Amino acid sequence: MKTLKIYITITVAIFLIGETAFSQHNHGGGGGTMGNSHSNEMVMAMPARTMIVTDSFKVWGKCDMCKARIEKGLKMDGVSKATWDVKSKIVDVTYDPMMISIPEMKKKMAALGHDTRKYRATEEAYAKLPVCCNYERKK
Repeated sequence: MKTLKIYITITVAIFLIGETAFSQHNHGGGGGTMGNSHSNEMVMAMPARTMIVTDSFKVWGKCDMCKARIEKGLKMDGVSKATWDVKSKIVDVTYDPMMISIPEMKKKMAALGHDTRKYRATEEAYAKLPVCCNYERKK
């Protein structure tokens, strides 16, 4: 997680440095010809920058019904892809960290009845799972 924060910080710093350089280059003094009252300056709009990252975390479940529920549950704003592996219990998510965080995704899994390492589903949420989805819960 620290690596992700460092990566985001560096990316933002690079963006800001580039934005400042671009702004100074395009808005700096000089330019034009003598007697010309019109500026030769062209202002270009910078496209919005989106950072998409892929990360993974463990979500307890048991079967293909769990897989469908977990993947559907992660269809949230900011998540572009989620794939849960039945055997390893690992979900790979591709998402925009400016829109959603891993803890938010883990809380959603717990609300659906699936434990993660940090967030445990309530007994009520777990009880709502179909019988075939009753995985062995860690104490």
